[in-house]
Amino acid sequence: MSTYLTGRDIGQTERAMQQLLTTVLTSTPLPSTEHWVALTVVTNAPIAPDTTRLADALRSSEPSVASVVSDLETRGLVALRDGWMPTAAGRILFEQVSARVQELTAQLSDGLDPVDVDTARRVLATITERASVLAAQGVSWWVP
Repeated sequence: MSTYLTGRDIGQTERAMQQLLTTVLTSTPLPSTEHWVALTVVTNAPIAPDTTRLADALRSSEPSVASVVSDLETRGLVALRDGWMPTAAGRILFEQVSARVQELTAQLSDGLDPVDVDTARRVLATITERASVLAAQGVSWWVP
């Protein structure tokens, strides 16, 4: 067994969590986890983000994010007013889904040692930061 976490280790956990979130979202007007994440960022942003800032926050392309927020706007969940802001319906939906996600998160964490959870959080934050730095450096190995 290796002494480091691999993309597979992290990916399997992420896919299981995505599957759980997708199950929660099936009974909502949100068609995908991307919509949920965008609504979350918009709702929690201290200043209404424009599409460029939203794309940066989501670590996604601007055209992809523009499509998602446009869809959220069509569904009446966000509005563009000096940046993207949740509508009243968007805030209500955010609160409802957040409550369910918190319930499930509590179930997933039940019985885990808080020290282990803190350690996992620190390790994942470090890996995320290092991966972002390496990606920004344009790490490549392919030489045709």
